[in-house]
Amino acid sequence: MQRALVVALSIAIYGTAAWALATRSAAVDFSRWPADRTVRRFWFGWLVFLFALSPLTFHAGDMRVWVEAMQGAIRGEPFAPTYVYLPIYAQVLGALLLPFAVVGVATPLVCLYVVHIPIFAAYLYCAKLMAEMIPRHADVAPLAIVLAPVTIFYIFFGTNHIVMLACLLVALRMMQLGRSLGSGLFAGLACYKFLLVPTIFVLAVVTIRTAGWRRSRLFIAGALASLVPSVVYYGANSDYLVRTLRSGGGMGGHSHHIEPFHAFYRLRDIAGFEDWYVGRRVWLYAAIAGALVSAVLYLSRRLNALQSLGVSAGVVALVSVEPFRMEPTIGLLWMDAVERRDLRLQTAVLVVVFTHAAAWFYPARPNIFAFYEPAVRLFDMNGTAVGLALAYLLVVTLLHGSRDGLLSSTDGR
Repeated sequence: MQRALVVALSIAIYGTAAWALATRSAAVDFSRWPADRTVRRFWFGWLVFLFALSPLTFHAGDMRVWVEAMQGAIRGEPFAPTYVYLPIYAQVLGALLLPFAVVGVATPLVCLYVVHIPIFAAYLYCAKLMAEMIPRHADVAPLAIVLAPVTIFYIFFGTNHIVMLACLLVALRMMQLGRSLGSGLFAGLACYKFLLVPTIFVLAVVTIRTAGWRRSRLFIAGALASLVPSVVYYGANSDYLVRTLRSGGGMGGHSHHIEPFHAFYRLRDIAGFEDWYVGRRVWLYAAIAGALVSAVLYLSRRLNALQSLGVSAGVVALVSVEPFRMEPTIGLLWMDAVERRDLRLQTAVLVVVFTHAAAWFYPARPNIFAFYEPAVRLFDMNGTAVGLALAYLLVVTLLHGSRDGLLSSTDGR
């Protein structure tokens, strides 16, 4: 059944891509951003550079998980215990790899590039969608994502966090266009990692309020449809469903301890803290509480749609045991700040972006720090620094949240 599903997905994906190229010029029109021709040439040259080189530099452990999962999907084999996400992502990767496997060229190098296809597509479409959603400020709307040092680092790292943001942006764009079914479908697809589930809950609240219950049923139907490939897999491998739920579907990918890069890593020395925070899943309850509070603040008009979504995603990034997956938070709050010309919020977003980039400096092992011990101790606080920067961003959003901005014309305010 799994193999047949991958074949069907492969036909659907490549068929849809061909259909869009032939008949839907808007879907493949990338002229809005950058609008300037010279900058556009630079942008596409940068994309070619990334596509040519970034798949050759990756985290071996993570890449092994993705490659084995998509190869197993093609063969109809159960996923390894190291794969803790919804089956749909590996099934899509398998569908992308299938034509190469059929003609016998699915070499390790080809597999590396196939794993990066969704990452590159997400990177490209994030820029396109952010520019289209804020046409008055199209030149600057995508900048916090496409030029963020950590976004670029993660592309070379081979990590697919930006795919979550791209799916969420498609869902928001379709909501703007009144296409509730498609919005729900991509919202559901965004949850291949459970990291975005609380934010999609807030999006459902936004949809019900803005579109009304009748159209919201189409949103819910689309979200449920996105789960069909995963449910097919669970039907034959029910033990995997239990394993996914226990691990938090990647939301708590390192759920047995607090990572050194976590905001609360320095607190683990407090007796009993780690057992309380991780063992009793306090982080999970905090993430759920963040979504509920964000929804309430949206319904009470203290936050607009983008702010409530960004705060929910930011709380998850701050408290989850797999920390600082911040592309949704950065992208959503940057768009809101640009649309409303809110300099305080723009500054807070940039503080997070560059603090996060600086926090990765020490793992690169610059030799100068071997001669200056205080600097080494300083960089031991990198997770704390990023956590404080992210907390600052959330506080600025909560204190200066506005009901005006993107989607305000459709949310009944």
